[in-house]
Amino acid sequence: YAGTFYGLRKPTTFFDGLNLFLKKYPVDFKLKFIGCNANFSIPENLKESCEFYPKIDTIEAVKAMAFSDANLLILPVIEGKGVYSGKIFEYLSVKKPIIAVVDPQDVAAKLILETGSGFVADFNDPNEIYKAIEQTYHLWRNKQQMNISDETTNFSELLYS
Repeated sequence: YAGTFYGLRKPTTFFDGLNLFLKKYPVDFKLKFIGCNANFSIPENLKESCEFYPKIDTIEAVKAMAFSDANLLILPVIEGKGVYSGKIFEYLSVKKPIIAVVDPQDVAAKLILETGSGFVADFNDPNEIYKAIEQTYHLWRNKQQMNISDETTNFSELLYS
């Protein structure tokens, strides 16, 4: 996860879904949080798996995203719809699976589904989050990649040119 947490944007329901996943698949993993403070509660059983890194510039953040097995997008359900997080375009550019914990009826979910770039789970539903993590895990375990549309914005080429 690259970015900050504030207001309703917290990983609480993601952790709930992750714990459901870990009951079925007790695997070793690392959650890397880039550029955010630990201003949220981490379940005791997940604390050792969470790593925090300082804020880095956009180019370095995109490089870190490219080296991840998957990227986590967390956007709470809000009344105003139709606003993208800028982070989504950076995530799309690296063509790694996105675990999107979002409003499934809003634009971020639709973009991720249209581009085939990840798995969408309702921000408020730990069972859906579990399924998105499980789908991502199966890709990784089977050494498969997402069939991400080439029509996605290639943000990383713009940054490196």
